[in-house]
Order: sequence, then C-alpha cells, then structure tokens
Amino acid sequence: MYSATYLPDIHTAREELARLTAIETNLRKQIIDLRTNCRGNGSAETWATIYTERLQQDVRPSINECLKYLAKHA
Repeated sequence: MYSATYLPDIHTAREELARLTAIETNLRKQIIDLRTNCRGNGSAETWATIYTERLQQDVRPSINECLKYLAKHA
C-alpha cells in the first residue's frame, strides 16, 4: 500500500501512524454515535456501514503497514 517514497524515514512513518490512529479513533466514535444515538435511522446505518468498511479496508491495513515499517526500520 505504501511505497518507499511515502514512508521514506522513521519520522514520517511515526507521523503517518499518528494521523491514521486519529482517523481510526474518529471513525470508531462516529460509528458508535450513529448506532446509538441514531438507532433506527436508515441513513445513519448506511454511514455506519461505510465507516466500518473504510476502517477494515483502508485504515487498519495502513496502520499495520506503518507498524511493520517501524518494526523493521526502528
């Protein structure tokens, strides 16, 4: 997912990991909010599903890749 130019050094990888972790936290909060405060709203469930898919398909794999990079180069 990430190229050598995208994670050129440990500093950049740490910054990217922090950014991705913040995105993950925000998405998780949004999902919880949508499923608890907007229960029964079809649109809210649609957004919760979209956010869940984004976490699983994009954010978590990217976090894992950053962690692997840091483990290998730190």
